[in-house]
Parts: sequence; C-alpha cells; structure tokens
Amino acid sequence: MNLYCLNIRYTRDAISKIMNSGEDREVAMKKFADGMNSKILGGYGMQGQDHHMMIIVETPSISEFIAMIVSALLGGAIESYKYIPLYTTTDLLKASELYKNNKDSYSPPS
Repeated sequence: MNLYCLNIRYTRDAISKIMNSGEDREVAMKKFADGMNSKILGGYGMQGQDHHMMIIVETPSISEFIAMIVSALLGGAIESYKYIPLYTTTDLLKASELYKNNKDSYSPPS
C-alpha cells in the first residue's frame, strides 16, 4: 500500500456549499476512497495555510491516487493540491537492507 499526505484547496463555490449545507465531506471522501480500494486514514482542516484540508490517504498504487485527485479536480470542488508520498518505518528498514546489500555495486561519476 502507498501512503500520501494530500493538501487540498477548495474552490470558493465548494467552501460556500460546505458551509451552507453543513455536510461532513469526510464521509463522502471515505465512501469514494472505498470504491477505489483505498482508505482515508484521517482528514484535518487547516487555517493560515495555502490549503484548506490535509488528508492522509492509503492506496494500492499511484493509479488510484491519481484517479481520486482527477475526479475531485474535474468535479469542480478543488482549486489546487499538493501531495507528499509518505513511508513507514518498515519501508525505511527495507530501504536500509536494500542499500546495505547493493551499496558496493554503485560507482559515482569519475
């Protein structure tokens, strides 16, 4: 599974609709993610930032993540986004083993 920290900036129209309806968008996001065999692990509002929400997403591959972002962009709710690929300590330990097992096969430019 892949983990991402997704920061989104809603459009003014989307903010207006959310504020006037009182709808919990995390419920809708989780339902959508489930359909992509993905999970929303958490969603947090942010103030004083360039983006309005931070969402932690777990997906089987980058393809599901891209499809989720494109759906939100084309749906008109999101003005912009940034994301950060995340890794676990298990991923880091695996990388450490790969490094140790292969470090002698790399030669820097000369």
